[in-house]
Order: sequence, then C-alpha cells, then structure tokens
Amino acid sequence: MTSNCSIPEDTSRLHIIPSASAETALILDALRADDVVLVRGASAEEADRLIAAVAESLGLRSQLDIQTTFASVEGHRSNVGKHFMSVNKRADYQFIPAHSEGTRLMNMQLASLYCYENTTDGGESVLLQTNSDSPAWERLRVRNRRIDLCGRTLSPAETAAAKMMHQINIPESVLSEDDLILEEQPSPIPRTKLYDALSKVPPTYSRILGRDVMVYWDDVASTDFDSVQGFFQLLKANGLLKMPPGGLPLKDLDSEHPRRAWHSGISYETLFHRKITCKLIPGDLIIMNNLTWTHSAVNWTPGSGNRKVVAAFA
Repeated sequence: MTSNCSIPEDTSRLHIIPSASAETALILDALRADDVVLVRGASAEEADRLIAAVAESLGLRSQLDIQTTFASVEGHRSNVGKHFMSVNKRADYQFIPAHSEGTRLMNMQLASLYCYENTTDGGESVLLQTNSDSPAWERLRVRNRRIDLCGRTLSPAETAAAKMMHQINIPESVLSEDDLILEEQPSPIPRTKLYDALSKVPPTYSRILGRDVMVYWDDVASTDFDSVQGFFQLLKANGLLKMPPGGLPLKDLDSEHPRRAWHSGISYETLFHRKITCKLIPGDLIIMNNLTWTHSAVNWTPGSGNRKVVAAFA
C-alpha cells in the first residue's frame, strides 16, 4: 500500500447535540441516518444514562451489560462508571488503527466514547465510515479456526463439544477452498485437521439500519499489515502523526503489531467513504454504529498532557 490516503473529512455526518437537548429519539434518528452523534457537555452520569437508553431502545441493553461485565472479569480493561470501561493501554507513541470493536461472533452493534480529559498534543479520535460496496471485501480476510473433517461426519456429541469447548461451529468452521491457511494446529477431534486460517468476511445484519453491512472487525483489521500502513499514511497525510527525534519503525507505533499475519493489498481510500476527526474535550460523548463506523486513536508526544477517554459497547 503506497497511497497518500486522501479520505475526505466530512463533518456534515457529525450530529452535534448539547447535553441539555440530548433526547434518546434525537440520537436514534441520527444513528438511523448513519451519522455519528456527539453530545457536548455531558456529565459521566448523563453519559451512562444516555448510552443505556439508546441500547435499550435498540434491544441491546443485555449486550451492554454483558460487555461491561466481561471487561471486569477478563481484567484487560477496568470499569469506569456504570457502563464505560478503560481503553487498552499502549506504549509511548503507539496509535490504535481503525477497526470496529470486537468480532462478528461478538456482534457488537453500538460503540460509544466518553472524554474525561485530553490535554495531550495529539490523541484525536479518527472515525472512518466503512464502504460496504468496496471491492476490497473480495480480498479482505478474517482470522479464525478452520477444520478439515477429512471425510468424517461428526456425531451430535462431537459437534456440540467442538462448539462449546473449542469455538468450532459446524458447518461454518469447515475449511473451504477460499480459505488461506496460516498454520496447522493440533486438532481436538480425532481424525480431523485444524488450521489457523484466513477466510472471507461475511456480512453482518445491522439492527440500527435494518440491513446487512460489511464490517471492518478488529480481527479483520488487526491481522493485516496493510491496515496499519494505511492508517500510518492517513496520519502523515493529515499532519496528525507524532514521532520522536530520529523516528520509530512502524512496528513500534502499531498497538496491534504482534497480531498481524499477512498483506491484503487493500487501500484505505477503497475501504472507507469518509472520516471525522475529533479532538475530544471533557464532557464529549460519541455514539455511533459500530458496524458502519470504525474508531481509532492518534498518538501523542509523551509528557505533553493526559488523555482519559473511556468506551462502551453493545
């Protein structure tokens, strides 16, 4: 990927609402137009109330509660308030490339960011709207487990055990000719073969829009070396990238480098319609469709200030 990444900035898709006027119906109308909502001047308590009300209206309240509980149980994030959680920690100068939170299996439909503090010389949130009609989807792949049954027909007990104990769903997880094999793994099922593979990305139904969309899930974006290259070029082209004297190799800037496995050859310009760049200030609450809008975080110079932005998903 060698592009300069000229994705248009489009603030017309940012629906700004003062906190005093932030009603659930207004937020839902904006989301159904596939706009990003920015509530200004919200207290932490108001942010919790609004994200809960929006999730409830979309039939996602149980998912919101599950994600909050999951964060505290897993320990990779800490709860902040009732529904929000801390973002993943990263090293100096690292950025977070664009992605939709989670995986297709997790099916998180709604994403929200809330700002407590952001006094750094960077730390912008870049939101990019995914193009479901892009030819890039023919090349993009999601990393997952694939099983070759080697002519076997699994018993109902074996099928159930594969799903519950090993997250292998039959027939969805059966190896196909379109899959790209990364490596073979020990198979838990006798007389079968298990692979770490890259497979085509299927569409996901959006409750907010009422139709299928293509989603740039975390496990799609984070496996692809060309994804981080595209984000790096985007930051450079827009004057957002922060670097120390002497620079750093791309792998040291990339929060997801250990997970990357292949080069898709896709370009950000093909994958995304537009972007919205937000330098969040205290009291800013972002609410958006997690399926159609990706989120990302720009890096900053260590010691330039503090950034506390928390997230909620449903």
